[in-house]
Amino acid sequence: MKKQLLYIAMIMLPLGASADESGKCGENANFTYNEETKTLTIEGTGSIYWESNADINKTKNAETVIISDGITSIGGTMFHFWNSLSSITFGKDIKKIGQLAFSSCGALKNITLPSELESLGEQVFAGSALTSINIPGTVETIPRFAFMNCKNLETVTINDGTSVIGIQAFDGCSSLQSLKIGDSVTEIGTKAFQYCSKLDHIILPPNLSTLGSGIFYKCSGITEIKLSESLTSISSSMCEGCKMLLSIEIPKNVKTINSSAFKDCALLKKVSLPEGLLSINGSAFEDCKVLETVAVPNSVTSIGNSAFLNNTNLTNITFSEELTDIGNYAFSGCSSLTNVELHNKVKTIGYQAFHNCKSLSSVILSSGLEEMDAGVFEGCSSLASITIPASLKKISNSVFKDCKALSSVIFEEGLQSIGNYTFQNCGSLKTVELPNSLTSIGSSVFWGCSTLTNAKLPSEIKSISSYLFYKCFSLESISIPEKVITIESNAFYDCTSLKTIIIPSSVVSIAAYSFENSKSLENVYCYASDVPDTKSSAFKKTYANKATLHIPGASIEAYKAKEPWMWFFNIVAIADTDPKPTAIDLPLNNVIEKNIWYTLTGRKIEGKPTSKGLYIHNGKKVILK
Repeated sequence: MKKQLLYIAMIMLPLGASADESGKCGENANFTYNEETKTLTIEGTGSIYWESNADINKTKNAETVIISDGITSIGGTMFHFWNSLSSITFGKDIKKIGQLAFSSCGALKNITLPSELESLGEQVFAGSALTSINIPGTVETIPRFAFMNCKNLETVTINDGTSVIGIQAFDGCSSLQSLKIGDSVTEIGTKAFQYCSKLDHIILPPNLSTLGSGIFYKCSGITEIKLSESLTSISSSMCEGCKMLLSIEIPKNVKTINSSAFKDCALLKKVSLPEGLLSINGSAFEDCKVLETVAVPNSVTSIGNSAFLNNTNLTNITFSEELTDIGNYAFSGCSSLTNVELHNKVKTIGYQAFHNCKSLSSVILSSGLEEMDAGVFEGCSSLASITIPASLKKISNSVFKDCKALSSVIFEEGLQSIGNYTFQNCGSLKTVELPNSLTSIGSSVFWGCSTLTNAKLPSEIKSISSYLFYKCFSLESISIPEKVITIESNAFYDCTSLKTIIIPSSVVSIAAYSFENSKSLENVYCYASDVPDTKSSAFKKTYANKATLHIPGASIEAYKAKEPWMWFFNIVAIADTDPKPTAIDLPLNNVIEKNIWYTLTGRKIEGKPTSKGLYIHNGKKVILK
């Protein structure tokens, strides 16, 4: 009977009691796990790590972990994804915690790191539920991803002694509000605090010398940041997307502001740049829409692509005297900018650098300007005048396209080529005098210049390009220069006020629709003895049957035999008094009066000139010595 009772008692024992699990977790370390209290206790010396998955499965539901003195190192992934772990007590001898040791511990809110801790592994607490962390100064480096995506982390204290904050160490800590960084920190890695959207005031340590890119990227709550005086550069995207940042003072030793450093700082209103700064790189202040004024120090030599793109409230910028290069889109969309004065060292202006600066009314170009890329001032609808310096050899496509207020363009001799669409739709441009240094003019250059009445073409060009004066409704006369060989298609299409055309003997071909719809045509003076190869549509809808064609007397019959020349109402021999093809403007009535003197720009002079120089007299160039 007694044996039976003992047997029953042994069977019933597991139902009423909880046995501890135990085993080894290191060469000189052991663990004990109490299922009832959910407590794991680790004792021994040296490093701890799991020797088998079976041991992990026995203990992974622990809520409390106690590590005794004597343990010096916690192995990698030791407590990785222990979702029930809410409390950890470290022994005083721990020097190292390995990578991923406490990552994704979703219930772990509070810990106190050992005071003698020296090393943390990568992602050591990443994704955990920590609300605060105090990192002792004995930890020299906070490794990359150490606290990444700790979304409940509110307070971080980094004590003196730590020198490096690693890449993305606190990335995505979206509740972080209080950040204290010890003075010993000299390096902060790439994206270390990105997406920490509740950070407000930031003070960087005084000895900080190395900044990775994007350290405060999209920290949308930052209103103020004090930068370290030891910095020599501002890193790329450092404060990009810090939409609440109000002002920034760049330290005196900074030489470079790198790309996108303050891009999309929507409330940034004040920027202080130091003397000694050399370059402002691409998109550095792009989309800073309330920034009103910027003084670029005289030390700055380059402004990068899109540096101030779409700063719609920027009204004034003072340019550096040492500036040599302005990048693509640098000030594009700065719709409140009113004036630009470039000093004489500026050599290049990039693609659409001032595109759509709709309030820009005054521009002074550098006398040393060598390259102006396409669309630089396109859409600057308030720009009234411009002087092209002699140093500039080429104007690229669309540079002044849609500058609707542009009424005065002065070209200094030296320019060699003008690209396509350069002055397209400049509806206020009434007269233009192109320099004789010009040898190439692109197509559609004066397309839609509806008030243009007078144009002086350069003497060295070989062709009149297609659509050159397309829809220049007010153009009354044109004298083709003496070296022109071809007039291309639609060159003077829809010039409805065109009355007089002078074509030199050098012209051998006139393309289709060249003068179509010139409804006011009265006189065409063509000095070519051999009839130019002319498309029948060249004078379509010009009422040629009411106009007079003036040609060399010996060629009258040849012209009468060919279209479209045969359609002219009256075909007569050229007289000595008829206007000659020159590279000067004609008077508006297209008749050079006999015995009257003119300047090379076509201005009538009262009496014979008294100064030495080159003049026009009786249709010929005359040098007075």
